[in-house]
Amino acid sequence: MNQSVRFKLYKSGKIWVTAGIVTVGIIFGSVNVSASVNGEGVPSSTKALQTTQTISAVGPNDQQQNIISNSVKSAATTESSNQQESSVQPTSVGASATSIANTQAVSESKPSDTNSESIIISSASAATSIASIANKQSVTESSQSKNVSVATQAVSAGSATSAIANKGNIAEPNQTINDSTFASSASPKSVMAAQNLDFLASTQDDKFYINGQPANGYQQDGDNWYMFKDGIKQSQIQPWANGYYYFDPVTYLRTDNAFRSEWGGIYYFGSDGRAVQGLQTIDGKKYYFGDDNTYDARKNAFVTLNDKTYYFGDNGARIDGWISKDGQRYYGDGDNGILKGYSNGDGWRMFDVKDGHLITNSIYPWANGYYYLDGNGMTVSNSFENQWGGTYYFGSDGRAVQGIQKIDGAYYFFGSDNTYNMKTNSWVSYWNNTYYAGADGKLLSGLQKIDGTFYFFDKTGFQMHKDSYDMGYPNCWYMFGPDGKIVTGLYQYMGSWYYFDPTSYLKVTNTDMSINGVQWHFDGNGIGTKKADRYFVSYDTAKNGGINGFWNNEPTYIPGQCTSFVAGALAASGVPQSEWTHLGNGAEWAGNARAKGLRVDMTPSVGAVISYKGANWNSGYGHVVYITGLNANGSVHIIEGNYSGLAFHERDVWIDNSIAGIIHF
Repeated sequence: MNQSVRFKLYKSGKIWVTAGIVTVGIIFGSVNVSASVNGEGVPSSTKALQTTQTISAVGPNDQQQNIISNSVKSAATTESSNQQESSVQPTSVGASATSIANTQAVSESKPSDTNSESIIISSASAATSIASIANKQSVTESSQSKNVSVATQAVSAGSATSAIANKGNIAEPNQTINDSTFASSASPKSVMAAQNLDFLASTQDDKFYINGQPANGYQQDGDNWYMFKDGIKQSQIQPWANGYYYFDPVTYLRTDNAFRSEWGGIYYFGSDGRAVQGLQTIDGKKYYFGDDNTYDARKNAFVTLNDKTYYFGDNGARIDGWISKDGQRYYGDGDNGILKGYSNGDGWRMFDVKDGHLITNSIYPWANGYYYLDGNGMTVSNSFENQWGGTYYFGSDGRAVQGIQKIDGAYYFFGSDNTYNMKTNSWVSYWNNTYYAGADGKLLSGLQKIDGTFYFFDKTGFQMHKDSYDMGYPNCWYMFGPDGKIVTGLYQYMGSWYYFDPTSYLKVTNTDMSINGVQWHFDGNGIGTKKADRYFVSYDTAKNGGINGFWNNEPTYIPGQCTSFVAGALAASGVPQSEWTHLGNGAEWAGNARAKGLRVDMTPSVGAVISYKGANWNSGYGHVVYITGLNANGSVHIIEGNYSGLAFHERDVWIDNSIAGIIHF
């Protein structure tokens, strides 16, 4: 005989509740259990049953799920109700176990329709002990549709002793409920099988329940995931299991692989629905969601990761290429980050080594040098540039130059102390020489008036002349002292005296003048002689006297000889005869004059006589000449007789080791 067990679906307040009332007796017969609308059960008949059962779980891929196996020891009766009912037929009945696949559907046309439903469970044995009933329910309203969520739970038990899962309790891994142990797998498929829980939607308050209790937490319905709190589906960003998820405000479904904006930030939820962190590549673009559990994409911000800096724009995507930020420009070089330092793309540019901004219209230090960057950030070359109140020059390699530089045929000085700025209107000391940079920075050359006086700068090397006898304009000779300043008045140079006009600065020649009460004569070369020191004759007097002495007999000298010529010049000059007679051959004059007490040295002067050694003359007698002038180049001008037999001859000679001595009368 078959046994019938009836379940009634009733509404308690706002909640639909399934009430299973099972009365089992040992007396064969049918059992009819009914439930009223207000939840008060009224049994119509009762049969006592004694039964044992084994509950086994099957996987989600099995064709029949939620199997109830009953081991029945006695006969059962079946009774059907006159109300709408759903019948579950056993798939197999055995001596020790019966597997029954139970699926029930609950439908409601409208609130005024049938308020109760009977469920009949049939068994072929005499007594049945029900261990667990797993229901998959669907609630449908024609007037107001409600969502239905279904989860799955697999329960396993060993031996013939029943393992009973109480309604509302969810077995965690290796959790013991009512002295029975449940096990669940961690794989996605077994998770589906690990929660077979019924969700019932209220007709009025939109709450969802699991085994009669309000749903809470992260729950799966088929392929969809939801978040519940007190039976209410949650939306937008929700925390769960040390992470964050996003649930659509309309469908309440978990959002995967999508950006969402919340709280002024941008978040991305990955393939598992979880908010991502760190550097992420999404649709070929780079985003950074922080590493500090904030999860929001960095926007309009620089971020430094592993010593490289990146910029993330308005939508959080990393910007590669040119970037404008707070009036500055930057360049994002992909995974290499913001460029810093000297970089060559379409031209050499300089980016700040600290924050990477493009340097423009400015001098910037780099690699022990300085460069100038124009308005486009490009380095300039072969160019003057003004900065910080100074002028700089940047060479062919773009670096600022130092020292003396030749630019477009002119010379400039840019310092030697790492200042690099061009010097103007200033003295320059460099390479142990002195220069002067003019108002335009060019080094001066030639005769220049500076601070009220004159200086002379070399026309080739541009260095200032010191202790120098220089010709400025043609036939215009000037003297410059040890400080480089032009000399005026009486000045001695290389053993000779000169006089430079205080107004014109020029050397005077062929002039007699009184200087500090002393009479001076300056010859054609500007060499001066004191009349008070000796008898002074002009060039012409000495010349004529020499020629006369050459032809006529002079005391102790043979006419036609060099000695008679010089003796005539000395006589015409007024030198006492005792000083110049009996001096011997030309080579002997230096020694014999010294013996007479005359000054003999190697310093030339006008009116002095040079005595040459005999070895330089074929005769072996030596030679003597009369000095009439001193030249600026160190040579002297002399007049002489018997030069190639001539009665008169003049030339410039150098003071060298062929000279026995210079005699000063």
